[in-house]
Amino acid sequence: MTDEYHDIRGDGSIVLYLNKAPSVRNPKWQARIKIRGAVGYRRQSLKTDNFAEAKFLASKLYDETNFSVMQGLTLNPQLFSKIFDEFVVSVTRTKTTDRDIERWKRVVGGMHLYAVPFFGKKRIDNIKTKDFSDFLDYRRTNFKKKPPTNETLIKERTEILAVFRFAKQKGHIADIPDFPKPQSENAQRDTWTEEEYRKITVGMREWVKSGKSIGAWKDRYIFQQYFYILTNTGMRIGEARTIRWGDFKRINDLSVVTVFGKTKKKRDVVFTKGGDRYLRNLYDLRVEELGGTNPSSDEFVFMNRKTGKPVESFKTAFNSMIKFVGIPKSGKDGSRTLYSCRHYYATNQIQKQNANVFILANQMGTSTDMIKKYYGHLITEEIAAHIGDREGRETTKTEKVYPF
Repeated sequence: MTDEYHDIRGDGSIVLYLNKAPSVRNPKWQARIKIRGAVGYRRQSLKTDNFAEAKFLASKLYDETNFSVMQGLTLNPQLFSKIFDEFVVSVTRTKTTDRDIERWKRVVGGMHLYAVPFFGKKRIDNIKTKDFSDFLDYRRTNFKKKPPTNETLIKERTEILAVFRFAKQKGHIADIPDFPKPQSENAQRDTWTEEEYRKITVGMREWVKSGKSIGAWKDRYIFQQYFYILTNTGMRIGEARTIRWGDFKRINDLSVVTVFGKTKKKRDVVFTKGGDRYLRNLYDLRVEELGGTNPSSDEFVFMNRKTGKPVESFKTAFNSMIKFVGIPKSGKDGSRTLYSCRHYYATNQIQKQNANVFILANQMGTSTDMIKKYYGHLITEEIAAHIGDREGRETTKTEKVYPF
């Protein structure tokens, strides 16, 4: 080949060339990937003018592409917007009645307002759980007339997932990422009873130990600390996953961490007394991993050891642990998930600590109205208990009992 083209392996599988179009001021290396058995090429900019770096990136791209093709995926990843257009054409063919056609047009129009602008330029195979969570945050602050209700977000979530099911069917993605489902407006928030929580505490120790035989001890140990940090702070899952070692400070002998809430507003979250020991456990583990060196302040506490980025999800670990300890996933008021840790914290603060509703709302990054909405029955019970302690005439056995 000429100096313009470099056949890295000599078989045409990885070819590098510079984009020297007249309009390009600083040419970057491009890669052309050919996979045996696949029709066509994959072309992609490597976004570097350094040849050595381009060779490394091209080899990595070849391996990723080859792995994807072996899984039955397409050679060239597509943007969400392109898959969405194909999806619309495919579904439109199935609509035959005027009523169904009009309803479908409204759905497509709604997705063009929010989902397509948000996801459109992202490669559909690169969209992860975090992107879905970010979309929910985006929607809560981007609307035409009024903020969307959770019922609206649940509906839009269903519509977006239909696009991903189509993409999987067509071989564009191997798996559909987990898309967090907003709480239904009428859904009660369930958590564990004190007896169940004690059972989790004891059972999780054995679950962590049993991980040694299958090479999962470290991952389970990290999850164990994560679980207790959630139940001792009331943090949201999304807040906890992005905290860094430099986000902590000490106030009045208590550990405090600065987090960014759903609206990206910064606030301080205080650990319950003694709850910071789970944080210390993670720190000690990290120091040991680094051979005695302290982790940098900008390192994520819950870091994926392979990528250096936050752990995408602890859902698999949670489901494994709950199954191991024998706690049912469904409670009397709904399903128990990792969000139940946040609900456990709120319930415990109200029932055992007599927490001030305004302080609790600030700690959890929510409003007093939301605290009253989801935990108002607990607050009422506390008021009743305090009022009931006052001296007064006792109810005799012969008196009529009223239902209030």
